[in-house]
Amino acid sequence: MFNPFFSALLLLALTQHALSQDTFDWAKINSSDTLDWTPCNTDFECARFKTPLDYKNPDAASTSIALIRLPALVPRNSSDYRGPILFNPGGPGQTGVGLILGLGPLFRTIIGPQFDLVSFDPRGVARSLPRASFFLSQAERAQFPPQISLNASQDAFGRSIANDVVRSALAGARDDGSLRFLNTESTARDMLRIVEAHGQEKLQYWGFSYGTILGSTFAAMFPDKIERMVIDGVLDAEDYYSAEYRTPFLDIDKTWKTFLDGCVAAGPTACALHEQNATAIQAKIDALERRLLIHPVPTVVNSSIPEYHTIIDYSILRLTMWNAMYTPYKSFQKLASALDDLISHGDGAALYAMSMGNSGSPPLYECPSADDPFAPVMDAGIAVACNDGKSVSADYADLRKHHEALCATSSWCDTFGIRMFCVYVSVALFVASTTVWFDLFSFY
Repeated sequence: MFNPFFSALLLLALTQHALSQDTFDWAKINSSDTLDWTPCNTDFECARFKTPLDYKNPDAASTSIALIRLPALVPRNSSDYRGPILFNPGGPGQTGVGLILGLGPLFRTIIGPQFDLVSFDPRGVARSLPRASFFLSQAERAQFPPQISLNASQDAFGRSIANDVVRSALAGARDDGSLRFLNTESTARDMLRIVEAHGQEKLQYWGFSYGTILGSTFAAMFPDKIERMVIDGVLDAEDYYSAEYRTPFLDIDKTWKTFLDGCVAAGPTACALHEQNATAIQAKIDALERRLLIHPVPTVVNSSIPEYHTIIDYSILRLTMWNAMYTPYKSFQKLASALDDLISHGDGAALYAMSMGNSGSPPLYECPSADDPFAPVMDAGIAVACNDGKSVSADYADLRKHHEALCATSSWCDTFGIRMFCVYVSVALFVASTTVWFDLFSFY
């Protein structure tokens, strides 16, 4: 499964940590149609690689793709040298530079020292230019309404659609003409150019989550250009390109059941939420959900200086529980403790800390102190997914029907509004139209 629009949160957490370790000044290197590697971040090498923005018009505008390499530990003229392996962390919209900064040494332990470990920020993402951004600043982005549970209120479903109308209008207003070229097909072509610029004829690749879509797309486009390929955490490509997003729901309820059953088996020492059976644990959580729908909990988080104030509401609860299912071994015990704090003591600090770790957003009543040009944002992921997928109907009844079909599959359908992000976006041109506003009112 995947959530808008990021891959497994373990990778996300590690790459976000790596971003803080990136001390390299990327402005120092120029973009080139050759791979001119520069030492960076102690053990790594960095480069900027020029590719056509529009492959149908390659002599017009270009991109500047940011790449990072953890070099092989054997000489490149050695018979032991096995060439580069390209990595993609998923998303769409995640940073490959952050992936290698955070996990490159681990990948080397798994794969061996004979390979260059290479990744890149795909076009539109983080250090690569042009960078997708629907907002003029991080402060403006922080004020945009966050994702909510589609069951959070009577108007939550319609409110989510309205927010997506506004986001679409912002995308169109801030588009410099590059958004329509942010798609998986163009990124696959970028990958082939990177491989060839590295002096290789065929791709060696390891992709996670959405990276499996990118890998399978590359394989379909260039079947004779593959040496070896690992697609890890495979997504349903047909489901993705059709913009149906149904298959991520197939086993979510089973995953949640493992949380409940695991808490029973672990006992009260290892699971703070423990009861004699799963039904009793679920009843406590159901009661908490009903309470938060009516009475969100004010929370003071004093783990940082100065402390900050926020609230725990139904949406934060639901989305945090959803996100915990990405990394059960890492998150379930922590989730049980946070839920018990909230249920038994009215203390939402631990749950909000989990929510913050997943979102990367500032606290509720706090604006970012400064713009971080490399901070992970959803904008590039939305652009890629909406450009890749089939057009989504703007008809309210169609959206509701699709949502109800998801709810027939899983009780977690309220946490997953990806499909609505692409409503009102002109997928081919990514330009918002004034007719959007009239369509909105026609819903009712």
